Amino acid sequence: MPAPNDIKQLIIRSLEGHLSPGDKATLEQWLRESPVNREAVSAFLEEGRLADAIREMYQSQDRVWSRLSPALEDQATGTASAATSPLAANRPVHRIHFLKTTLFRYAAAVLVLVAAGILFYTVRQDTAPGNSYTTKPAATAIAPGGDKATLTLADGSVIILDSAANGQLAVQEGAAIIKQADGRLQYVRNRQQPAAITYNTMRTPRGGQYQISLPDGTKVWLNAASSITYPTHFSSNERLVRITGEAFFEVAPQASAPFRVQYGNAAVEVLATAFNINAYEEEGASQTTLISGAVRVSSAGQPLLLKPGQQARLDQQGILSLLPDADTEAITAWKNGYFSFRKSDLPSVMRQLARWYDVTVEYRGNILPQQFGGEISRNAPLSEVLAILEASNIHFKIENKKIIVHP
Repeated sequence: MPAPNDIKQLIIRSLEGHLSPGDKATLEQWLRESPVNREAVSAFLEEGRLADAIREMYQSQDRVWSRLSPALEDQATGTASAATSPLAANRPVHRIHFLKTTLFRYAAAVLVLVAAGILFYTVRQDTAPGNSYTTKPAATAIAPGGDKATLTLADGSVIILDSAANGQLAVQEGAAIIKQADGRLQYVRNRQQPAAITYNTMRTPRGGQYQISLPDGTKVWLNAASSITYPTHFSSNERLVRITGEAFFEVAPQASAPFRVQYGNAAVEVLATAFNINAYEEEGASQTTLISGAVRVSSAGQPLLLKPGQQARLDQQGILSLLPDADTEAITAWKNGYFSFRKSDLPSVMRQLARWYDVTVEYRGNILPQQFGGEISRNAPLSEVLAILEASNIHFKIENKKIIVHP
């Protein structure tokens, strides 16, 4: 059984991102051993207390450890309870920390065990005196997004996928369209030779996402407010699709038929690979990030060959540039069920929230520039997300489907 000081060191190293796989397993096991260990820290997440607790702890790490110490000591002496805590077990996974350039530094952390892993909250320390936390988000319940999409067939008919029953939805030349039990849409090719190539379009609304397996076996994840147009049967020498918004691809290998993705004024050509395209118009520059394999991105005659971990950026002036060391974990976080902020400014954070929770954002007053970093579950209610963000001295008010941001 780890000593209390060892646990503290594991927590610190975890917050710094320096945990080895063995240390991570040790920390997770300690948290699983007793509800006392979990509840000592998860109590801060009780409804209505999260942001207050975070602000209360901003002064020093010593105050955090003093709050954790009773549980640590109880566990060390074997007095921890063995009962299971449903409250801790059912919490969604989310992690978040706040940074403010040059003015703030890391000061406190709350660690919580949840059903699928470990969750961190880190709060910046404000060096200016007299700060107080007063405003809390409105109690308006805005649920997170989910699996929602429509499928427009070549004949113009529309299928609402999230309410459609599982099973065969339609039969077109060359393929049957099946909704699987997990909600995923799949094309199953039949023996019929299509007389002509026809195109379908899947669209996700704001607050929606969906997964599809294309006729060639390529898997596509669509983020909120996105679309993909594709043929019901690919030709023998080319596989061409068009997207808007954001999509993640796992391309099925087929050397004789390169896979091509068109978005805006750019195109991506691949053989067999995994990559992410973010082409939201409101983001300014489109981004193609390669996870594995090789892709060629081109625009206006500018070709750019990517290696795994690299990103191609196409700005509004049509200039294509290379980012040699992209943060692939953060870029693909949406596909894995969470937001990941890495030195993200407030407008960038709010654009992601607006798309996922299907809300609009209005800014009022003089809001100082800040940077945010960390992770939070996309399954968390909007009110909980805003409660966490409010610990950074930015406040929010919800009016119907609008978030008002103010100092």
